[in-house]
Amino acid sequence: MSILPVKSIAQARVQHALGVMQRMAIMFKALNQGLNGNGLEVRSFIDSQLPLVLTLMANESTADNVVLLSRMIDLADQMPQGDVLKVDKSDPKNWINWFDLSKVKTETEEDVSLARGCNEPCHHCCKNVGKYGTDVDPLPYAIEKILREGINPFIAINGNDLLHWHDPFFNISVDSLFNYFIDEFVGNHRFILTRGWSEHDRHTQLAAEKIAEMSFNGVFLLSFHLALSSPNTLMAMYKNIEGDHAIPDKIKEAYGKRNANVIQTLGRALGKIRLLYNEHESMAYLKDATISAFQATMDNLDGPAEYDFNIPLEFGAYRFFLHKSKISSRGNGSPFFRKLEAARQGELLKIDLEQGNPSVGYPQISIGRNGRNKSAKVSVSSVDDSSVIVYPTENNEPSRMNELYPL
Repeated sequence: MSILPVKSIAQARVQHALGVMQRMAIMFKALNQGLNGNGLEVRSFIDSQLPLVLTLMANESTADNVVLLSRMIDLADQMPQGDVLKVDKSDPKNWINWFDLSKVKTETEEDVSLARGCNEPCHHCCKNVGKYGTDVDPLPYAIEKILREGINPFIAINGNDLLHWHDPFFNISVDSLFNYFIDEFVGNHRFILTRGWSEHDRHTQLAAEKIAEMSFNGVFLLSFHLALSSPNTLMAMYKNIEGDHAIPDKIKEAYGKRNANVIQTLGRALGKIRLLYNEHESMAYLKDATISAFQATMDNLDGPAEYDFNIPLEFGAYRFFLHKSKISSRGNGSPFFRKLEAARQGELLKIDLEQGNPSVGYPQISIGRNGRNKSAKVSVSSVDDSSVIVYPTENNEPSRMNELYPL
């Protein structure tokens, strides 16, 4: 094994620190209105010195300003990186002390949620869903809520699926946040609810793989239903309802592939699957379609062809309980059933779900889907209702403004 010379090691450290500083510059710009005096000072230093550092690197003259480069490396080391979050409010240099967290509220259940909206547009769910996107609390505010309450924010409060939480500026996904939570609050875990995720969503996929390997006091509950479908898919699903009541093969295959991946990923961490439908005789086709889609999932896993509710389903390395639950035709479920009825009648009914973007007093990161869940447009809403639009690239380096952050 070759050993890098001291000069090469130093250059590598400077190059790494430069990349981190470029990401910090984007993060500070996006979250500027949440910075305190300390954070503003650090941002001012980076904004003023980053062009000089880039020039020094371009001219290969890093030795000409050792003090500046040492300061840059020191700042880069403070930025959260990797799977372990180091939070120390008593250390003035710790990254969390760049932010004013005084406006974080935890008075209500809505306040303690770390996200609003959901990447999975379940038509029967609560407000702020159905838009193929999520407004999430940036990392420092999410940490503050966990520290302040010691609650389990991963139980999908108000319908939000926290497995989709991701801060693209710190490049921290939910596995790091979850690992921090279980280290800080041992024993306070319980069920972790998820609706699954698209196989194209690489952040959630990688985060779920890491969480499944962790040791924690709780299990995952997968909410399995057909309400993830768009109105066009619902139309395709039920257009022949007066005929054979069949769910199209391509839809069964899509659900089977998606949920088989979820089950395989979670493995022994999955304790329960809940099938959601309505057993009213007028909605019998919804039950049949849901069970048919679940059977497609079992087919993808080489699972059993027959199974019972409330009895452990065991095959291979998998063991979980299968439950059924009702999607109400009233309240939040009403729009979903109106869509089903419109599809049954061969019509598409446009129903606008209440979106909303409540002001929480600090910046919010909005990750909006861009075409079949393959990429996302990232924006930040500031407290004065203006927006800073940024598009980080996959490696979180500064990018051209027309680039998208791939999920």
